[in-house]
Amino acid sequence: RIQALLEEVDEVTKSERAGEPRKLKGAIRFEQVSFAYEKDRPVLHEISFSIAPGEKVALVGHTGSGKTSIISLLQGFYRPTQGSVLLDGIPLNQINIQDLRSQIGVVPQDVLLFHDTLRANVAYGRPQASDAAILKVLEAAQIGGLVQRLPQGLDTRIGGDEGLTPSAGEAQRLAMARAILIEPAIVILDEASSSLDSKEEARLQAAILSLLQGHSAIIIAHRLSTIRQCDRIIVLEAGRILEQGSPEQLLTDPNSSYSRLHRSHFSSVQADV
Repeated sequence: RIQALLEEVDEVTKSERAGEPRKLKGAIRFEQVSFAYEKDRPVLHEISFSIAPGEKVALVGHTGSGKTSIISLLQGFYRPTQGSVLLDGIPLNQINIQDLRSQIGVVPQDVLLFHDTLRANVAYGRPQASDAAILKVLEAAQIGGLVQRLPQGLDTRIGGDEGLTPSAGEAQRLAMARAILIEPAIVILDEASSSLDSKEEARLQAAILSLLQGHSAIIIAHRLSTIRQCDRIIVLEAGRILEQGSPEQLLTDPNSSYSRLHRSHFSSVQADV
């Protein structure tokens, strides 16, 4: 197994290495994109949509609808079997892969925090960042007050017997601060609030509104309350786009897929309460 791993072909091709470094603005376009992990078993079917720089778009759909596949294609982990993914009008395979990933900030569902200082955890993607820059993003992430209360401030260690043990909500907001510190053109939030209670989710929503200003954002969420402030929602089903529009537009039609999903979601939330 070790030998097979060592023999894996480098995912970064010579042409991608040779690409000129460029600062992305965050314009995203999928043109008739189809994709399959296994031959003859497509998971995406002729997906087309655009995201303008600074626009916040939510991907909504049941498990297996294609949300994660779209995100994986955008990060260059896979290539479309058909169609094109473009950033700022440039095909993805013509962009240096290191440049691409250095300008995409990702907040995953399960946050990985290192047994290190708070400073090192936030500045993971930009280790040369000043304390002032780190404190600024922590404040925007609605977690600056925690840092001020800690006797060692940014030098506080996370984990271990004597270290700080952040709550799930604090960990998510730390991850958001980490993602924004690298000044990305694009931010991806992948089920960032799925494990939070309503109080922590409200804090995370405030952090999202504060931190995502000026950044293109794709938000994947099962909790529809998380995406109320999005500019646009794309509803997916079985690898196809069923509909897209602003939350208000989609809710206007009681027969839209999003309206039905919205009613089902909030009726179940009220039942749980």
